[in-house]
Amino acid sequence: MNMKKYDIPRSKGPFINMPLCRAGYDKDSGEERFWIATVNSNEGATGLLISENGKSRVFNLKAPVLYNAVYTGEDVLWLCGDLKSVIRFDLKTGKQEVFDTGIGYALVFNGMAYDETTKKLFFAGALTPPHATGISFDMSGGKTVKVYTGLSEKSLSMSRSWCNGDGTLTVVMRGDKTTVNCWNPLEETFTEKLSWVQEHENMVSEMTDENGRHYCSGKGWLNSLTYEIEEGPKPNITAFWFDRSGDVAYGKVENTDYTEIYKWNMVSGETKMMFSIPNETGTCLTEKKDALVSVTLYGEFYKYSTDGELIMTRWPDTSSAGRMDVVMGLGDKYILGTPFITQRFWLVDKESGVGFDAGKASPGRGEVMRGWFMNGKAYLASYSEGILTELDPNQNFNFPENPRVVAKPPMAMRPFCSADDGINLYYISNHHYYIPGSTATKYNTLTGETLHKKETMEGQSFRSLFYNKAKKILIGGTTFNLDCNYGSPISDKCYIALISPQTLNVTEYVEAPKGTDCATVLGQLDDTRYIVLFEKKNSWYNKALIAEVDITNLANSDFSKAAEVVYCEKSGDKPFSRDIFVPTDAYGIFAGIDDGSIDLWAYFSGRFSKIKHIGTHKGAYKISVQGNRMYIVTPKHIYEYENFTD
Repeated sequence: MNMKKYDIPRSKGPFINMPLCRAGYDKDSGEERFWIATVNSNEGATGLLISENGKSRVFNLKAPVLYNAVYTGEDVLWLCGDLKSVIRFDLKTGKQEVFDTGIGYALVFNGMAYDETTKKLFFAGALTPPHATGISFDMSGGKTVKVYTGLSEKSLSMSRSWCNGDGTLTVVMRGDKTTVNCWNPLEETFTEKLSWVQEHENMVSEMTDENGRHYCSGKGWLNSLTYEIEEGPKPNITAFWFDRSGDVAYGKVENTDYTEIYKWNMVSGETKMMFSIPNETGTCLTEKKDALVSVTLYGEFYKYSTDGELIMTRWPDTSSAGRMDVVMGLGDKYILGTPFITQRFWLVDKESGVGFDAGKASPGRGEVMRGWFMNGKAYLASYSEGILTELDPNQNFNFPENPRVVAKPPMAMRPFCSADDGINLYYISNHHYYIPGSTATKYNTLTGETLHKKETMEGQSFRSLFYNKAKKILIGGTTFNLDCNYGSPISDKCYIALISPQTLNVTEYVEAPKGTDCATVLGQLDDTRYIVLFEKKNSWYNKALIAEVDITNLANSDFSKAAEVVYCEKSGDKPFSRDIFVPTDAYGIFAGIDDGSIDLWAYFSGRFSKIKHIGTHKGAYKISVQGNRMYIVTPKHIYEYENFTD
């Protein structure tokens, strides 16, 4: 057994889900400043402070995700990315003060409300079904004032907020519905005022007219003193309008790889596309109303005149080593990695040990989640459109030529599970947020032929998938939950199902035991038997059942004797998880991580037993098994083991 160690290459960005926001003025130069932050659960988020003329400073932040920033003056930003904590950040000194809210973790998307009079913040956590949870936080005292529960079950994510001028603030949230809410920080009340079925993500604009009304696409003008929709000028396109200068409003239309910036003459009604920005994340009109500034997904800065002429561009160094989604070898030449929540990829030359950012692996923004190396080519499936790309490691790397798009499934978003038969690769993607169900995709790596099944199994999302060589059939496990729990499921049942590789139709299935939240196929035991796991709701394996199924008689599987609460032998009270307990090519043999210890485990009669110690790597969080090679991922390094089963 041989082991080699490689450094994880640094890659650009990504700036995700946080719009560019204002950060006051530089006291020395008088230049207006703007702020944006990356997502990085490995090294911590990177904060970028950049002026209207491209002067920048880069900060390393303590939290992995900081989607919100509110500038409160005197070089102070308040930052938030989850319900658990909020950060006071001094731009001058770089000092970060972290305040615990007393509430558990839940993502907080952009839109945090700030009331200058009471010195309070309001933010609400997404993905906390069945209801969003909000917090009123006293900035002066550094503590939570009130916890709001029972917010709309159909609107779980913050979007934007503003002061109404009467001591109240409007908070817009989105989900199945867009809701417009009134927060009174003095009386500590939070009241839903309006709601609509969400037609698109940015229904409510940031731009206001001379009366302070906010334009709502397809609705009219929102008066947030009366919470009535009123008449007014309307553009002839659907866009997110972010600011205005006099009678001219500025907005944007987002496409997969670029954003179009428009101007709208609110008197004549004319709209005009001025320019487009690749991978745009956030665009602002300067307070002087003389320029538009933007920062892209990978940190590139643009400045345009209000007539659309490019004034300058800069590229600050915001690169870092991210947390890995895909790690795999490309034969003997390269190791490929895809950092979390970015479409980029990196390569390490195995001979020299040198790694480099190789650019985009897929269009759009999101992350590459599934990977294969077949017949000399790499294949990568990505969120947020389930797109499949092909990479030839022997050619120059230059997206969209190499990698190139080879499949684009309908209604696909997050590719959760995958398999292959040596020639064809298979993967199943969730439908988009708020829509139950999933899309199955088959791609022939020799002929380039593609097959899609738009509804693999009604109302079900597949989370595991295996190809059985002996019987030439696919087997997978499902959950009824929607992606990130956005939206209401249409079932309360989960299944183990067989899928035809020829048609992608479900040919046979068996219902999981009652109360199962997710049915997962863990691995193969022999030519026909598989080990399966049935998770209970909100348990993450610590209240799971484990059982065996035989694909030759799947429908008659009996789970009445399924073992309850199965752990790895060494772990004691620590459950294993999908990321750190993975099947190998040997029947019934799994590789697992337990507190940095890398071990092989064998499954016998309802329990796992350790059979071999591979090595110990502090901070190891991911295993990737590829034939006789195993890749162990830590925050800084990749460890490659060859012939690890010897």
